[in-house]
This record gives sequence, C-alpha cells and structure tokens, in this order.
Amino acid sequence: QDLKQCSNIFTTYAKNVLESALYPYITERIYDSNSVSSLSHNEIVFQAIIDREGQEAQLKFEHPGFEWDVKDVRIPSCMKDVLPLSVRNGPMSRLIQKSSSQQTPASCRVEPQFVSTFDNKTYPYTLNDCEHLLVKDCSGSIPVAVTARGSQGQGQKIVKIVSGQSYVEIKPEQGSIINGVYINGQHKPMRQGETFKKFSHETGRLSLEIQSYLDGVIVVREFQSNLEVSYDGQHIEVVAPQLIRTRACGLCGDMNGETTADLRSPKMCVFQKPRIAAYSYMMPETSCQGVPSQDKQEYESEIRQCVRKVVVPTPLDELTHRFVRVKSGPSGIVNKHIVEYRANGNEICFSKVALPVCRRGSVPVIGQMSSTPFTCFLTHTERAQHIKTKIQANERVSVLKMLPTSYTRMIEEASGCRNPSEMHSSSSNSHSSSSSHYQPSTGRFQPQIYNY
Repeated sequence: QDLKQCSNIFTTYAKNVLESALYPYITERIYDSNSVSSLSHNEIVFQAIIDREGQEAQLKFEHPGFEWDVKDVRIPSCMKDVLPLSVRNGPMSRLIQKSSSQQTPASCRVEPQFVSTFDNKTYPYTLNDCEHLLVKDCSGSIPVAVTARGSQGQGQKIVKIVSGQSYVEIKPEQGSIINGVYINGQHKPMRQGETFKKFSHETGRLSLEIQSYLDGVIVVREFQSNLEVSYDGQHIEVVAPQLIRTRACGLCGDMNGETTADLRSPKMCVFQKPRIAAYSYMMPETSCQGVPSQDKQEYESEIRQCVRKVVVPTPLDELTHRFVRVKSGPSGIVNKHIVEYRANGNEICFSKVALPVCRRGSVPVIGQMSSTPFTCFLTHTERAQHIKTKIQANERVSVLKMLPTSYTRMIEEASGCRNPSEMHSSSSNSHSSSSSHYQPSTGRFQPQIYNY
C-alpha cells in the first residue's frame, strides 16, 4: 500500500513539473484506462524523439487514463551537437567534439551541393566526373589520402581511400555501394550489417575495418593512421587523424582551426572564392570534364596572380634580446637548440637537446665537449620552419628528443661568456695571467649557431 501511494505521488509530481515547464506545447488526451490503455496501473512511458539536426524534440508522456504529446520543443543550445545520441559516435566523443568546437576529432563533409571543411567553413561546390583530392598530408610524413569523383546518375560518387598499406575503393555497382567495395584491388561484396576486419601481418593488430550499416552507410576505419570515412553513395564524411593537423590539404581545408584562407591551392595560393580554389585539387584527365568553361578564365587568372597568405611577425627583436639578457644572468649564457644547415642549405638540422650558448655580441669561453645528436628536415617544409621559429624565440622544443637522430657530433659547450671589449682590454695582461683562468674558445668545435 505504501509503495502504491509513493508511486502515485511520483506520477503526480512528474505530471505537474512537465505541465508547468511545457504548457504551451502540450496536447492532452484523456481516455478510459480500462478499455484503451495497455499499461499497468502504475506504469509510466516517456518517449523523446530528436530530429537529425538536433534542433527540436517531440515528447510523449503516457500514463493510464491520459496521454500528453509535446511537439516542436526547441533543444537548448548547450545540448546541440550532443543530441541526438549516435551509435557510431558515443556521448563522450560528442562532448569532446563540442568542447573543442568540432576540432577533436575534426570532420569534413562532402555533400551533393557543398563542402564543409575541417574548420567548419562551408562553400558551394559539386564534384564532376574528375577525381578530386579531399584530404592528404601534404608534408608527406603520413601516407594518407582520400579522393572522390562524381559518377553517372543520381549524383553518386566513387571514393578512394589510401592509408598506410591499405587501399580501399567504393563505387556504386548494381544500384548499391555495398556491391562495389574493393580492398587492395580485390572485390569484396558485402551484406548489410556485415563487418569486415583485416589484421596486420607484422603486429597481428586490427589495421582495417569496413562496416556496412542497415541504412546503407559504409564506414571505413584505418587504425594505423586513425582515419575514418563514412559514405552512403552521395554523402561523404571524413574524420582525419589529428597528426596531420595544420598539414592537411585538399577540398577539406588545412585543419588549422582557422577559417581564414582555409582552402589554399597546392602552391599555397589564396583565391577570392573557395569554389574557384577547389578546382586546383581536380586531377586533370582527358576523359573528364575539367574546369567548367564559365569559371576557366577566372581560375587561370587566380593561378597567375597566386596571392599568398604571409604571417608578418611583430617586431619584438629588441624586447626579446632584453629578455634573453635577463634570463641568461650575469654569465650571459642561455640554453638554446643549435641550428645547422646541410646539403647546400636544402636540409636544416636541430640539436635534439638545448645547449648553453652565448647571446649575440658575446664570445664563449672554453667549456667541456659534449656529444650532441641532431635531427634534420627539408628546409622548405612547414614543420621545419615552425621549429625554427620556436628556436628563434628561445623556446625549448621537447618533441625533438623523440625524433630520429640524423647524425651526432662533438660540440664545445660554453662555460661562460665575455664581451669582446673585455677580452681586448685584458689582452695586455694575458702573459701574466695564470693558466687556470678561462681562455677564449678556439672555435674549433664551435657549432654553426645562426642568430636570426
């Protein structure tokens, strides 16, 4: 009896709360619970249906004797991108995406009439029958690329995925994409709801997974690079690995978190219209349409001009030197990575550890010899320039310790620094000085330190 009374109190309380909060949206229906309802006396049913965009909800509250329909309730903005719940992307993944402004992980969508980049910039574009590069690691560090092209009839597309040692091609065959899955050139027909898994011969770990859902969507996951591609024949979604952040290129943008100049050509040219810039990622073939005739003149003009985005650093050179003088202390020593060039300037090398060196305008004195490992990059790469900029700002670059060693050589560390004027004034007394005093470095083992 007490349990029944408690249940009735809860039902009344829930009804009153919902009625007060959602009164403008409620449609109430009262009926004979004995003849209509299939619910038991103490049973309550609550249903919530969220639209695909996560904008509105339809609620239903049912109890023996009455039924509420709550229509067109707007979802709070704080719950956008979290609701509706997804089986493929769990609640934790959706929360991480929302907290990082859809950047972790970043996704790109290619729709029939537009493209939405990793940085949430949307521009109108329709794939023709030429192959287009959607995303690629343009630094060449990670072998990953996704391409797509339009096919004949109903706006369907052909998608190619290259990641590591896996090559997957999906194209519509016999009216369905599940009949057109090819793995490393081998045809792999799939059934709805089927999952294909491929394991690495070297490690025995799962390297590739292709899952076919009941709604006609195929999801390809490559675990070596953490690449994921979803495709239903017309719509493509690419979830790129975070390792290619700022190094991505293609129709999906550069994935640097900024919408400014998001879509640049392979030569880093910035076009006035993203749709015109997208043509630069079209792979020309004699059998495809190529750049549409109405846009060809504008495209060629933009290619000739090739306006580039240039980052102009703030002139804080003098302020930086003051900071270095304060930070280095009276001895004038500051810990800094050493920068060297090889192969006629085509390679730039950085010491993997920071060494004590003298600031500009001072001369090092003899110190101990140290075996110093270096790691090298091609000078023109974006990553090399980024590391060089951080070293110029006297920052520690801890990631250098984890990179492969290109070569090792002996470096003479500075044990102290002296001004050239002090050395000149003390040269007359050098013959009477004790041999235990510090002597200027011979420079024999001095590293090639470039002051920028």
